[in-house]
Amino acid sequence: MKRFRFVIFSVFLTICLSGCSAAKVTQLNTGMPSQAQLNAYLEQNNIRPLDIATLQNSYLVIYQTDYEVGTYGIYLDSNGKINSWHTSSQFTPGHAAPVHVSYSAGDKAYAIVIINDEKVRNAAKKIVVQFSNGQTETAAKADKIGYIIQAVTPDKDTKFKSVSVVDANGANLYEMTDQ
Repeated sequence: MKRFRFVIFSVFLTICLSGCSAAKVTQLNTGMPSQAQLNAYLEQNNIRPLDIATLQNSYLVIYQTDYEVGTYGIYLDSNGKINSWHTSSQFTPGHAAPVHVSYSAGDKAYAIVIINDEKVRNAAKKIVVQFSNGQTETAAKADKIGYIIQAVTPDKDTKFKSVSVVDANGANLYEMTDQ
């Protein structure tokens, strides 16, 4: 009898959990947070951005700590509440890549470039990103470490192709090509 009750309880629990997870409503990205909402979110979550870009109905924020580099997508959900997604990768403290490159493909294609090496950063004049659809985007080097460089007219098949950090003479200080 105890075994029968256990089986019935297990079946009931499985049905309840399945029903509960199926009933969960996904909150869609429906709007862009205000600058005040973005600033409050960054402060509340102790995020010190290297660069911020607008990507459709959201903000794309890149950051780096002593042991991690990452990206936040910050947006308003269908209830008007601020929400986010987050990706990151970790490294041994003090051993960040001289130039960190990450990217996203598709209809929101972009590249993230973080120049950690001081010599490369000081000599750099521009960052050139090539995408698979033939588009080339260039960012003039500013007094910052991180850059978000977006494909202006991506489509669902747009992929990252290469990034170059270039000096005033046009020489590559750093180059990465997606194989």
